Amino acid sequence: MPCRFEAMKMQEVHVKIQLTGVFRLLTPEGAEVLLPGKQGPALLAILATSRHCERSRDFLKAMLWPRSPEPQSSANLRSLLSALRKRLGPKAHILVAERTRIRLEGVEMDGQPDFRHEFYEDAPNLGESFEDWLTQERASIRNAVASLLPVGGKGVAGRISIAIYPPHTSTEEHRTLAIAGCVTEQLIRHLRMLETVDVFDFSACEPSAMAAELDAAGIVPELAVSILPVRGGTFDQIGIRAFSPVTQKVHWNASITADRSSGMPFRPDQLDAFAGQAVGAIHDVILQAA
Repeated sequence: MPCRFEAMKMQEVHVKIQLTGVFRLLTPEGAEVLLPGKQGPALLAILATSRHCERSRDFLKAMLWPRSPEPQSSANLRSLLSALRKRLGPKAHILVAERTRIRLEGVEMDGQPDFRHEFYEDAPNLGESFEDWLTQERASIRNAVASLLPVGGKGVAGRISIAIYPPHTSTEEHRTLAIAGCVTEQLIRHLRMLETVDVFDFSACEPSAMAAELDAAGIVPELAVSILPVRGGTFDQIGIRAFSPVTQKVHWNASITADRSSGMPFRPDQLDAFAGQAVGAIHDVILQAA
């Protein structure tokens, strides 16, 4: 992962932070350090991706406790720092707390970014500011990795055309179609973060009219993606399929299933992670074809 530990590179490494996929804090020997609550990992993730690995106390309080008044958020931060130091034990010195700022020392990023795993996949929902930060970090990393795609043979500057096809389903159930629409939006959002990809959204078209729509638009996509929503007896299933629109060869296909009796079968973060996984697989397809 692109590391922002400019000032720390020459220091001895005491712990490693993994942010590709799920959050993990590891000793140099590979032992995992378990952290308290939601805010513990989130605080370290924010610091690790910040310039010089530091942030102001006010910034961290606004990110981690956006709805708490100032006295409470300050108390929460002090309590969290104390809990983190206890969990870190002999490694507690990596967390340096000054009067107005907090920073990390002796920390290294573990793992490289890829499109098979999202940045900080298990990030908690701590409010709008934290979600904005998370979205920006994910976009920054995706653009950095996408810039490494080879150029040549795929049109201007090696760009790839991807068409989003209408959902492939026989159900007319409103909720299932709404979930399919949500996944489509998130998939398109993830794909458009890739600087080497042109995305054409035909998801609202009639399936039988796709050929005519592509002809009218003058588009010959290298890859097509469709959402496959299925409604069973007590479950909902959402699939994503990437295939060649010319040969119909399926390059990638996966699905997730949830019990509808729970009232909210798919969480928004679960659907977003699934869309990110699909984009990772599509990126691999692009690399193999380049």
